[in-house]
Amino acid sequence: MTVEDILTNIGLNTKQIYVLMALMELGSQPVSIVAKKTNLNRTTLYPILTELIKLGFVSKFNKLNIQYFSPVSPEDLVGVIKRKKEEFGRLESEMKNVLPDLRARFNPYMSKANVGFFEGTQGVKNVLEDVLHSKGEILAYRCVDSWMTGQASEIVKDFDRRCILKKNKMKFIVMDSAIARVYFLDMVRKNVEFKLKKMKFENEIYIYENKIASISFISGSMFGAIIESNENSKTQKAVFYLGWK
Repeated sequence: MTVEDILTNIGLNTKQIYVLMALMELGSQPVSIVAKKTNLNRTTLYPILTELIKLGFVSKFNKLNIQYFSPVSPEDLVGVIKRKKEEFGRLESEMKNVLPDLRARFNPYMSKANVGFFEGTQGVKNVLEDVLHSKGEILAYRCVDSWMTGQASEIVKDFDRRCILKKNKMKFIVMDSAIARVYFLDMVRKNVEFKLKKMKFENEIYIYENKIASISFISGSMFGAIIESNENSKTQKAVFYLGWK
């Protein structure tokens, strides 16, 4: 890990690190010299130096009515980091003390859903990989006709083979068709249940853990999306089991 990496990890931004490293090379200098070294104008430089002073990485003094800026020594830099560590330790302790109040204010039902979009055949593969890593039951609306003769055919077949080997419990509501009957009758296992339904849908939807994955196999605009939301996944599971009856 470089010095820059360490400074980034303790909260300094790119410009602050750049100016501090320049000062380390220059030593104590007026702002005009620092500006020339960094190619930053004074209007930009002064706020950065002020922040570095507040953070303890730079000090200033006057000499012949000219203001000079000095970096901390390498040894003192270790001390600054140590003080930061102690400060975070105190903040951690204080945060633990206010946790009861924070929990009382927190509304879990207002949490925002995480949404991810994935494009192309690789995107579809990424979505199915996420489904595959589910540790629990997988529910799905399956439409074999939408992908059997397309670019994603081998990807989906490989997904199904790996799911069976992984022995996840799976329930599929399958759009009834001649192709679907042959495909699913061939892959029936103890961990796989499916029901053929006279329903019409053109994409596949997977419901697992606290996620919902939707995949469109339309050639030229193939994509997948994953929504991570406790509320939405619970609702979709309830709707699925209504259709399962």
